[in-house]
Amino acid sequence: MFCQNCGAALDPNAAACPNCGTPVNGYTAPAATEPEPASAQQPFLLPKKFDKFGRSYAAIASALMVFPTLICLVFDYIGKVKPGMDWSFYVLGLIMFTWMACVLPALRPKRPALTACICAGILMLYLIFLSYISGKNEIFMQYFLPIGIMIIVSSVILMLLISYKVIKGEHILSAVVGEVGLLSIGFEILFDVRKHGAVELRWSLVMAVLAISGIAILEALSYIRRINQK
Repeated sequence: MFCQNCGAALDPNAAACPNCGTPVNGYTAPAATEPEPASAQQPFLLPKKFDKFGRSYAAIASALMVFPTLICLVFDYIGKVKPGMDWSFYVLGLIMFTWMACVLPALRPKRPALTACICAGILMLYLIFLSYISGKNEIFMQYFLPIGIMIIVSSVILMLLISYKVIKGEHILSAVVGEVGLLSIGFEILFDVRKHGAVELRWSLVMAVLAISGIAILEALSYIRRINQK
C-alpha cells in the first residue's frame, strides 16, 4: 500500500502518510467500545471470597480447639499418682461436639447428609464409650444422649443450609452464634425438666441475649463492609 501523493510505503492501518501527511483513502477508525461493568468482568469474585471466609474461619477455629485438647490430655495424664486419664475424656467429647456444631457446617462438605451421619455415628459411639468407662449409664441416658442428639440435629440443619447456600459468606458466623444460643436454651430446658420437673430458664436466657447481640454486631459489620465496597 502506497501514498497517492508522494508514493511512500504505508502501513495497512495508517490513517495518514508519515512522509507528507496526506490522509489515506478508505481508512475507518475502530469503533469505541464501552468498558464492561465490574460485575460482568468478575462475576465469581464475591462467591469465591465468601467460600474463603467460611474455610478460613473453620481452619482457625479447628486450630484453636487442638491446643486445649492436648493440654487437658497431658495434664490429666501427669497429674495423678497412678498414670491414667479420667476427666480429659469428657473435655475431649465436649470439644468434639463443639467442633461439629460450630466448625463442620462452615466447611460446606460436598455430601452434607453423609458427612453428618458419619460424624453423628462417631460422636454417639464416643458417648457410649464415656458411659462405659464411667459406669454411669443412667446419667448417659438422661443427659448425654439427649444433648448429643440436640447438637447433632442442629449441626445437620445448619450444614444443609450452608451447603445449599441458603446461608453463605459472613452470615455463616452469625448462624453459628445463633445455633449456640438455641442450644443453650435446649440444654437448660433438659436440665430443668430432669432436676426440677419444670422449666426455669435463667442462664440460657443470658446466653441467648449475648447470642442475639453478637449476631446484631456481626450483621452490622457485614453491612458496613458492603456499603464501603460500593
